[in-house]
Amino acid sequence: TETETETETETETETETADTVDTELSEEVHHVVSALSSAEMANLPDINVQLHQLKFGEEDFGEWEFELRASASKLSFNNLRGQIRHLQVMGNEGGPASFSWSLDDKTVEGEAFFSVFKGRLQGDNFADVLGAWGYPKLIVSESFSYDIDLKWQGDPTDYEFERLYGGVAMQLDKGSFIDAPSSSAGALKFISAISLSNILRRVKLDFSDLTDEGLSYDTVKGKLNFDAGVVNFDQNPIEMVGASSKISLLGSADFNKELMDVELSVTLPLASNLPWIVALAAGLPTAAGVYIISKLLQTQVDKLSSALYQVSGPFEDPEVKFLRLFDSH
Repeated sequence: TETETETETETETETETADTVDTELSEEVHHVVSALSSAEMANLPDINVQLHQLKFGEEDFGEWEFELRASASKLSFNNLRGQIRHLQVMGNEGGPASFSWSLDDKTVEGEAFFSVFKGRLQGDNFADVLGAWGYPKLIVSESFSYDIDLKWQGDPTDYEFERLYGGVAMQLDKGSFIDAPSSSAGALKFISAISLSNILRRVKLDFSDLTDEGLSYDTVKGKLNFDAGVVNFDQNPIEMVGASSKISLLGSADFNKELMDVELSVTLPLASNLPWIVALAAGLPTAAGVYIISKLLQTQVDKLSSALYQVSGPFEDPEVKFLRLFDSH
Protein backbone atom coordinates (compact mmCIF):
# COMPACT_ATOMS: atom_id res chain seq x y z
CA THR A 1 0.00 0.00 0.00
CA GLU A 2 0.97 3.67 -0.31
CA THR A 3 1.31 4.00 3.48
CA GLU A 4 3.60 0.96 3.67
CA THR A 5 5.75 2.34 0.83
CA GLU A 6 6.11 5.70 2.58
CA THR A 7 7.06 3.97 5.83
CA GLU A 8 9.71 1.84 4.13
CA THR A 9 11.18 4.95 2.44
CA GLU A 10 11.39 6.80 5.73
CA THR A 11 13.15 3.95 7.50
CA GLU A 12 15.70 3.73 4.69
CA THR A 13 16.60 7.41 4.89
CA GLU A 14 16.70 7.97 8.65
CA THR A 15 16.95 6.12 11.92
CA GLU A 16 13.74 6.57 13.87
CA THR A 17 13.50 6.54 17.63
CA ALA A 18 11.39 3.93 19.43
CA ASP A 19 8.89 6.63 20.39
CA THR A 20 8.46 7.73 16.77
CA VAL A 21 7.96 4.17 15.51
CA ASP A 22 5.51 3.34 18.29
CA THR A 23 3.51 6.50 17.49
CA GLU A 24 3.35 5.59 13.80
CA LEU A 25 2.32 2.03 14.66
CA SER A 26 -0.43 3.42 16.91
CA GLU A 27 -1.71 5.54 14.04
CA GLU A 28 -1.68 2.56 11.68
CA VAL A 29 -3.62 0.39 14.15
CA HIS A 30 -6.14 3.16 14.78
CA HIS A 31 -6.64 3.59 11.00
CA VAL A 32 -7.30 -0.14 10.52
CA VAL A 33 -9.68 -0.45 13.48
CA SER A 34 -11.69 2.69 12.72
CA ALA A 35 -12.14 1.52 9.12
CA LEU A 36 -13.85 -1.70 10.21
CA SER A 37 -17.63 -1.54 10.22
CA SER A 38 -19.68 -4.15 12.08
CA ALA A 39 -20.61 -5.75 8.75
CA GLU A 40 -16.97 -6.03 7.71
CA MET A 41 -16.05 -7.55 11.07
CA ALA A 42 -18.73 -10.22 10.70
CA ASN A 43 -17.39 -11.17 7.25
CA LEU A 44 -13.85 -11.79 8.41
CA PRO A 45 -12.92 -15.49 8.17
CA ASP A 46 -11.52 -17.55 11.03
CA ILE A 47 -7.74 -17.27 10.85
CA ASN A 48 -5.05 -19.11 12.82
CA VAL A 49 -1.89 -17.02 12.85
CA GLN A 50 1.77 -17.78 13.57
CA LEU A 51 4.21 -14.89 13.18
CA HIS A 52 7.86 -15.77 13.71
CA GLN A 53 8.84 -12.11 13.40
CA LEU A 54 6.59 -9.04 13.34
CA LYS A 55 8.26 -5.85 12.12
CA PHE A 56 7.11 -2.31 11.53
CA GLY A 57 9.74 -0.40 9.60
CA GLU A 58 12.99 -1.50 11.21
CA GLU A 59 11.44 -2.12 14.62
CA ASP A 60 11.01 -5.70 15.83
CA PHE A 61 7.71 -6.42 17.60
CA GLY A 62 8.43 -10.03 18.41
CA GLU A 63 6.92 -13.43 17.81
CA TRP A 64 3.15 -14.07 18.03
CA GLU A 65 0.61 -16.85 17.81
CA PHE A 66 -3.19 -16.51 18.03
CA GLU A 67 -6.56 -17.60 16.63
CA LEU A 68 -8.61 -14.76 15.15
CA ARG A 69 -12.38 -15.13 15.49
CA ALA A 70 -14.87 -12.45 14.40
CA SER A 71 -18.51 -11.49 14.83
CA ALA A 72 -20.52 -8.39 13.99
CA SER A 73 -19.43 -6.68 17.21
CA LYS A 74 -16.19 -8.32 18.27
CA LEU A 75 -12.74 -9.39 17.14
CA SER A 76 -11.24 -12.03 19.41
CA PHE A 77 -7.60 -13.08 19.53
CA ASN A 78 -7.84 -16.41 21.33
CA ASN A 79 -5.02 -18.72 22.45
CA LEU A 80 -2.71 -15.72 22.37
CA ARG A 81 0.98 -16.22 23.03
CA GLY A 82 3.89 -13.99 22.24
CA GLN A 83 7.34 -12.63 22.98
CA ILE A 84 8.13 -8.95 22.56
CA ARG A 85 10.98 -6.81 23.88
CA HIS A 86 11.95 -9.05 26.82
CA LEU A 87 8.28 -9.77 27.64
CA GLN A 88 6.60 -13.17 27.47
CA VAL A 89 2.83 -13.01 26.88
CA MET A 90 0.79 -15.96 28.16
CA GLY A 91 -2.25 -16.87 30.23
CA ASN A 92 -2.51 -16.39 33.98
CA GLU A 93 -2.13 -20.12 34.63
CA GLY A 94 0.63 -20.64 32.09
CA GLY A 95 -1.77 -21.27 29.19
CA PRO A 96 -2.70 -18.78 26.46
CA ALA A 97 -3.85 -15.20 26.95
CA SER A 98 -6.76 -13.51 25.19
CA PHE A 99 -7.39 -10.11 23.65
CA SER A 100 -10.49 -8.62 22.04
CA TRP A 101 -11.85 -5.51 20.35
CA SER A 102 -15.54 -5.06 21.06
CA LEU A 103 -17.79 -2.61 19.25
CA ASP A 104 -20.23 -0.96 21.68
CA ASP A 105 -22.98 1.20 20.16
CA LYS A 106 -24.46 2.22 23.53
CA THR A 107 -21.84 4.75 24.57
CA VAL A 108 -22.50 8.49 24.86
CA GLU A 109 -20.35 9.08 21.79
CA GLY A 110 -22.21 6.46 19.77
CA GLU A 111 -20.24 3.52 18.39
CA ALA A 112 -16.93 2.98 20.17
CA PHE A 113 -14.35 0.23 20.38
CA PHE A 114 -13.27 -1.29 23.67
CA SER A 115 -10.12 -3.33 24.09
CA VAL A 116 -9.84 -6.12 26.67
CA PHE A 117 -6.69 -8.04 27.61
CA LYS A 118 -6.53 -10.99 29.98
CA GLY A 119 -3.22 -12.72 30.53
CA ARG A 120 0.22 -12.62 32.09
CA LEU A 121 3.29 -10.61 31.19
CA GLN A 122 6.46 -12.07 32.64
CA GLY A 123 10.21 -12.03 32.20
CA ASP A 124 13.55 -11.60 33.91
CA ASN A 125 14.99 -8.11 34.39
CA PHE A 126 12.19 -5.54 34.15
CA ALA A 127 14.81 -2.84 33.53
CA ASP A 128 15.44 -4.47 30.12
CA VAL A 129 11.71 -4.19 29.32
CA LEU A 130 11.61 -0.51 30.26
CA GLY A 131 14.72 0.22 28.24
CA ALA A 132 13.42 -1.65 25.19
CA TRP A 133 10.28 0.52 25.18
CA GLY A 134 12.25 3.74 25.57
CA TYR A 135 11.67 4.33 29.29
CA PRO A 136 14.20 4.93 32.08
CA LYS A 137 15.30 1.70 33.75
CA LEU A 138 13.72 2.44 37.12
CA ILE A 139 12.85 -1.12 38.19
CA VAL A 140 15.51 -3.86 38.34
CA SER A 141 14.55 -7.50 38.96
CA GLU A 142 15.73 -11.07 38.58
CA SER A 143 12.18 -12.05 37.57
CA PHE A 144 8.73 -10.49 37.37
CA SER A 145 5.13 -11.31 36.49
CA TYR A 146 2.00 -9.22 36.01
CA ASP A 147 -1.39 -10.97 35.90
CA ILE A 148 -3.61 -8.60 33.96
CA ASP A 149 -7.36 -8.20 33.49
CA LEU A 150 -7.81 -4.75 31.92
CA LYS A 151 -10.29 -2.94 29.69
CA TRP A 152 -9.99 0.44 27.96
CA GLN A 153 -11.96 2.44 25.42
CA GLY A 154 -10.17 2.59 22.08
CA ASP A 155 -7.93 0.41 19.96
CA PRO A 156 -5.05 -1.72 21.33
CA THR A 157 -2.60 1.17 21.39
CA ASP A 158 -4.90 3.50 23.38
CA TYR A 159 -3.97 2.00 26.76
CA GLU A 160 -3.29 5.30 28.48
CA PHE A 161 -3.22 5.22 32.26
CA GLU A 162 -6.32 7.38 32.56
CA ARG A 163 -8.35 5.03 30.30
CA LEU A 164 -7.77 1.77 32.15
CA TYR A 165 -10.32 -0.26 34.10
CA GLY A 166 -9.65 -3.56 35.87
CA GLY A 167 -6.90 -5.16 37.90
CA VAL A 168 -3.21 -6.08 37.80
CA ALA A 169 -1.61 -8.49 40.27
CA MET A 170 2.17 -8.13 40.33
CA GLN A 171 5.21 -9.89 41.72
CA LEU A 172 8.86 -8.90 41.41
CA ASP A 173 11.81 -10.82 42.84
CA LYS A 174 15.35 -9.78 43.83
CA GLY A 175 15.98 -6.29 42.59
CA SER A 176 15.73 -2.59 43.33
CA PHE A 177 13.70 0.55 42.68
CA ILE A 178 15.80 3.32 41.23
CA ASP A 179 14.85 6.87 42.22
CA ALA A 180 12.37 8.18 39.64
CA PRO A 181 12.61 11.71 38.21
CA SER A 182 9.73 14.01 39.14
CA SER A 183 9.14 14.68 35.43
CA SER A 184 8.04 11.08 34.77
CA ALA A 185 4.76 10.54 32.93
CA GLY A 186 2.13 7.81 32.70
CA ALA A 187 2.93 4.59 34.52
CA LEU A 188 6.35 5.97 35.50
CA LYS A 189 4.61 8.89 37.19
CA PHE A 190 2.93 6.32 39.43
CA ILE A 191 6.30 4.80 40.29
CA SER A 192 7.61 8.28 41.05
CA ALA A 193 4.54 9.16 43.09
CA ILE A 194 4.99 6.23 45.46
CA SER A 195 8.77 6.38 45.34
CA LEU A 196 9.52 4.52 48.55
CA SER A 197 13.12 5.61 48.66
CA ASN A 198 12.15 9.29 48.65
CA ILE A 199 9.47 8.77 51.32
CA LEU A 200 11.68 6.61 53.52
CA ARG A 201 14.42 9.22 53.53
CA ARG A 202 11.90 11.65 54.94
CA VAL A 203 10.85 9.39 57.84
CA LYS A 204 14.54 9.19 58.89
CA LEU A 205 14.70 5.53 59.85
CA ASP A 206 17.74 3.31 59.48
CA PHE A 207 17.26 1.25 56.29
CA SER A 208 20.13 -0.93 55.20
CA ASP A 209 18.07 -1.67 52.05
CA LEU A 210 18.09 2.03 51.13
CA THR A 211 21.06 3.35 49.13
CA ASP A 212 21.87 6.59 47.33
CA GLU A 213 20.52 5.09 44.10
CA GLY A 214 17.29 3.57 45.40
CA LEU A 215 15.68 0.81 47.42
CA SER A 216 16.57 -2.89 47.14
CA TYR A 217 14.06 -5.69 47.73
CA ASP A 218 13.75 -9.46 47.89
CA THR A 219 10.09 -9.60 46.82
CA VAL A 220 7.36 -7.15 45.91
CA LYS A 221 3.72 -8.24 45.69
CA GLY A 222 0.45 -6.41 45.29
CA LYS A 223 -2.73 -5.88 43.33
CA LEU A 224 -3.65 -2.61 41.64
CA ASN A 225 -7.22 -1.77 40.66
CA PHE A 226 -7.60 0.81 37.88
CA ASP A 227 -10.64 3.05 37.55
CA ALA A 228 -10.37 5.85 34.95
CA GLY A 229 -7.18 7.40 36.26
CA VAL A 230 -7.53 6.35 39.91
CA VAL A 231 -5.34 3.47 41.09
CA ASN A 232 -6.58 1.72 44.23
CA PHE A 233 -4.63 -0.65 46.44
CA ASP A 234 -6.81 -0.24 49.52
CA GLN A 235 -8.02 -3.84 49.63
CA ASN A 236 -4.80 -5.61 48.65
CA PRO A 237 -1.73 -3.70 49.84
CA ILE A 238 1.53 -3.42 47.96
CA GLU A 239 4.07 -5.30 50.11
CA MET A 240 7.82 -5.15 49.76
CA VAL A 241 10.13 -7.42 51.74
CA GLY A 242 13.82 -6.59 51.91
CA ALA A 243 16.82 -8.04 53.67
CA SER A 244 16.15 -6.03 56.83
CA SER A 245 12.71 -4.49 56.39
CA LYS A 246 9.11 -4.98 55.35
CA ILE A 247 7.12 -2.14 53.81
CA SER A 248 3.40 -2.05 53.06
CA LEU A 249 1.37 0.53 51.11
CA LEU A 250 -2.41 0.71 51.44
CA GLY A 251 -4.47 3.41 49.73
CA SER A 252 -4.97 5.08 46.36
CA ALA A 253 -3.42 7.44 43.81
CA ASP A 254 -5.53 9.79 41.69
CA PHE A 255 -3.79 10.61 38.41
CA ASN A 256 -6.51 12.98 37.29
CA LYS A 257 -5.78 15.30 40.23
CA GLU A 258 -2.22 14.01 40.90
CA LEU A 259 -3.05 13.33 44.54
CA MET A 260 -2.25 10.36 46.75
CA ASP A 261 -3.67 9.06 50.02
CA VAL A 262 -1.65 6.16 51.38
CA GLU A 263 -0.96 4.44 54.70
CA LEU A 264 2.68 3.40 54.86
CA SER A 265 3.66 0.66 57.31
CA VAL A 266 7.39 0.16 57.93
CA THR A 267 8.67 -2.86 59.86
CA LEU A 268 12.29 -2.77 61.10
CA PRO A 269 14.47 -4.21 63.87
CA LEU A 270 14.07 -1.97 66.93
CA ALA A 271 17.74 -2.21 67.84
CA SER A 272 18.89 -0.33 64.73
CA ASN A 273 16.37 2.46 65.31
CA LEU A 274 16.58 3.06 69.08
CA PRO A 275 17.68 6.72 68.82
CA TRP A 276 14.72 7.55 66.58
CA ILE A 277 12.24 5.62 68.75
CA VAL A 278 13.42 7.31 71.95
CA ALA A 279 13.22 10.75 70.34
CA LEU A 280 9.74 9.96 69.10
CA ALA A 281 8.63 8.77 72.53
CA ALA A 282 9.87 12.01 74.11
CA GLY A 283 7.42 13.94 72.01
CA LEU A 284 4.44 11.77 72.91
CA PRO A 285 2.07 12.16 75.85
CA THR A 286 3.66 10.92 79.09
CA ALA A 287 1.73 7.67 79.33
CA ALA A 288 2.56 6.69 75.76
CA GLY A 289 6.21 7.65 76.19
CA VAL A 290 6.56 5.63 79.37
CA TYR A 291 4.96 2.64 77.67
CA ILE A 292 7.35 2.75 74.68
CA ILE A 293 10.46 3.25 76.83
CA SER A 294 9.43 0.39 79.11
CA LYS A 295 9.08 -1.80 76.06
CA LEU A 296 12.53 -0.87 74.87
CA LEU A 297 14.06 -1.72 78.25
CA GLN A 298 12.73 -5.25 78.04
CA THR A 299 14.61 -8.02 76.22
CA GLN A 300 12.73 -7.26 72.99
CA VAL A 301 14.98 -4.81 71.21
CA ASP A 302 15.89 -7.37 68.58
CA LYS A 303 12.24 -7.98 67.69
CA LEU A 304 10.63 -6.39 64.67
CA SER A 305 8.36 -3.44 65.31
CA SER A 306 6.33 -1.33 62.90
CA ALA A 307 5.67 2.37 62.42
CA LEU A 308 2.58 3.57 60.62
CA TYR A 309 2.55 6.78 58.55
CA GLN A 310 -0.02 8.70 56.55
CA VAL A 311 1.31 9.87 53.17
CA SER A 312 -1.08 12.26 51.46
CA GLY A 313 -1.20 15.22 49.14
CA PRO A 314 0.29 16.13 45.75
CA PHE A 315 2.47 13.59 43.96
CA GLU A 316 5.43 15.94 43.86
CA ASP A 317 5.40 16.85 47.56
CA PRO A 318 3.18 14.62 49.74
CA GLU A 319 2.94 15.17 53.49
CA VAL A 320 4.38 12.32 55.57
CA LYS A 321 2.73 12.15 59.01
CA PHE A 322 3.62 9.68 61.78
CA LEU A 323 0.53 7.92 63.18
CA ARG A 324 1.66 5.31 65.68
CA LEU A 325 4.16 2.63 66.63
CA PHE A 326 3.03 -0.94 67.13
CA ASP A 327 4.52 -4.39 67.72
CA SER A 328 4.43 -6.30 64.44
CA HIS A 329 4.00 -9.55 66.34
